[in-house]
Amino acid sequence: MTDYIVEHNFLSTEMCNKLKSYCEQILDANANVVAVNVNPMYNNRVVYYESIRDPEIKQILKTIHDSVAQKLKDFYHLEQGTILYPEATHLVRWPTGSGLGYHADNAYEDGMPNYVSWRTHSAVIYLNEDFEGGRFYFKKEYPQMHTPKTGLLMAFTGGLDHVHAVETISSGTRYALPMWFCTDPKYAYV
Repeated sequence: MTDYIVEHNFLSTEMCNKLKSYCEQILDANANVVAVNVNPMYNNRVVYYESIRDPEIKQILKTIHDSVAQKLKDFYHLEQGTILYPEATHLVRWPTGSGLGYHADNAYEDGMPNYVSWRTHSAVIYLNEDFEGGRFYFKKEYPQMHTPKTGLLMAFTGGLDHVHAVETISSGTRYALPMWFCTDPKYAYV
């Protein structure tokens, strides 16, 4: 039994294709606009929920967030009345050569809080699988890796229990829908 959620076909291929196409459209249309991220490796690779102007896409992402939040609450047996607020939701393009080393989503590996220490839970949904590399893995389980499949949901806690990484993409482009949750409404984006 794992201490995190793995759900295949959480999103349909059709829905994944719609979100992937939207991500490509927005990023390609703004190719010469520098979208600055706290981590420069994400510059011009992220569509932020707050920047989305298409009401249909925004509603789709809200519905996905609400569904994932409920799954996390049920899986981790969170106290009745606990609300997992949407702290951040992104559509992200991972080109060939990109990857991400070990990290927790709310702390540095030495246990010190990071710049988003209020994040309590995290999730990622894969929007495609036509690339090589880009597997997801937890430090405590390495060398076991999770191969992204279209519609696959991975959800887990944001702290040191789930230090994780993304293997370098060796060919193609990986598209993902990561989202982070918090219990403090002052950090929620809605």
